[in-house]
Amino acid sequence: MPDETTLTDAENQDGNAPDASAGGEKQTPRVKTYTQDEVNRFVADRLQRDRVSSEKKLEQAREDAVSTWREQNGLTDDILQKLEGEDKTHADLKKIAREKSELEKAHESLKSKFDLAHGKLVDSLTRSAVLSKAAELSVDPESVYLHIRGRLKTEDDYTVTVLGDDGSPAHGSEIGDLITELLERKPFLKKATGDEGGGARPNGTGGRRQTGPDLGTREGRNAALKAVEW
Repeated sequence: MPDETTLTDAENQDGNAPDASAGGEKQTPRVKTYTQDEVNRFVADRLQRDRVSSEKKLEQAREDAVSTWREQNGLTDDILQKLEGEDKTHADLKKIAREKSELEKAHESLKSKFDLAHGKLVDSLTRSAVLSKAAELSVDPESVYLHIRGRLKTEDDYTVTVLGDDGSPAHGSEIGDLITELLERKPFLKKATGDEGGGARPNGTGGRRQTGPDLGTREGRNAALKAVEW
């Protein structure tokens, strides 16, 4: 059969069989036939045993080499444990430093956003405080705000404080006082009242011929502001 292998089974020979040289009949060795699958299994088992043996020898050789290297360099178990602890400490420090850097970046980003929002809020509060009062007294509240905003400070509680000429708080002074002082210096910004002369006043001129900028327009008021020193 093509898938069978014939092998001589010497172990199965009868040791008591008569020898032909002793006058007995010549004994033909008994032969056992193995299939190809059995032969393959025998070979595979042998290769597996050889592989396991080789791996054990290789692993032992590695252990011997490491042990020899440690002895040559004086690396005892205590020293290795200490080095391992130092490595872990260094790794922990690097991790902490990395996390600290990320937190600082996030903090700077939030601070930038806060400063921007805070600046807008302060400007809005200061502008609102001035415009609400200037609208009663001036023909151009926005110009009034631009002139006196340097004399105003918004505190941490967002209250508006009036500053003196030296930059320190002017206790007792109000925003209205600053506006009144400004309008005395720049009367063209002052809103006309009903008791200043009689009759109708077209364009706020009282019927007189207007010789300067038209204060009834924003362009005229801007031109007047440029022509007058603070």
